[in-house]
Amino acid sequence: MQDHNALRRYELLSELTRDIVLFLRPDGQILEANRAAVGAYGYTRAELLTMRVHDLRAEEARPDVDAQMAEARERGLTFETVHRRKDGTTFPVEVSANPSPIGGVMLNLVRDITLRKQIETTRALLNEMDQHILERQPLPMILQTLCQKLSALFGYSLVWIGSKQPDGRVSMLAQAGAEREFLQEVAIRWDDSPEGLGPTGTAIRTGLVQVIPVSEQAWESFREPAAHHGFKVALSLPLHVRGETIGALTFYAVREDAFDVAMT
Repeated sequence: MQDHNALRRYELLSELTRDIVLFLRPDGQILEANRAAVGAYGYTRAELLTMRVHDLRAEEARPDVDAQMAEARERGLTFETVHRRKDGTTFPVEVSANPSPIGGVMLNLVRDITLRKQIETTRALLNEMDQHILERQPLPMILQTLCQKLSALFGYSLVWIGSKQPDGRVSMLAQAGAEREFLQEVAIRWDDSPEGLGPTGTAIRTGLVQVIPVSEQAWESFREPAAHHGFKVALSLPLHVRGETIGALTFYAVREDAFDVAMT
C-alpha cells in the first residue's frame, strides 16, 4: 500500500513537467507514462502500458537497452539515444534513468533534444563556413550553400540569413527552401517598429535566440503571408562578430512544435 501511494504521488508530479516520464519494471515493462509521453510518442496511455521501453527505441538503438537498464539500477545513468514514435519517425533524446524508492520501479526522465542537436549542427556548419571565409571563397556563395544545406538537412520550408542595416532594415543575404517567396512579400526590420517585432528582428535587436509561434502578437505584421505559406513557428539565431550582432539566421517550420523542445 505504501509503494502504491508513493507511485501515485510520483505520477501526479510527473504531470507537471513537460519532459517525458516513464515508470518501468526491471524488465523494461512500462508501468505508467505521463501526458508528455502520450504527446511525444503518439501512442495512447493504454497502448504505452502494454509496451516495454525497448519498443520506444529506434531499432538500431535497441541492443543497448538491457545493459543501460542494468547500470541504471546500480547507480543511475544519463545517456543519449534515439526514440521512435508510433508513426515510425525517430527523434534524439537524453534519458536520465534512476532507481526509485518504490519497490524496484525504475524512473526514466526523457527529454527530446531535437533542437539542441539541430543547433549544434548549425553551429558546426557556421564554423565550416568560417573556414571557407578564411580561404577567401566568395561570401554570397558560402552563405547560399549554408542555407541550402540547412534546409535540406532539417526539411524546413524556409531558411534565410539577414543582415542588420543602420536604418533599421534587415537585408537578405541568402535564402533556401520551398517557401522562399515569403521574403519578397514582407518587409523585415530589427528596430522597435511593428515590422521589427518578429523573430528575426527581435533576435538581432536583443542578441538572443528567438522561438516565436505565428499565433503570437509579434507576428501581426506578417501573419497573413505567413499563414499563406503554412508557417506555424520560426526560430532565429543571432549572428555575432566580435561581440556585435550583425544579423540573424532564421528557420520557418510548418509544425507548431518544431522548435519548442529546446526551450523547456
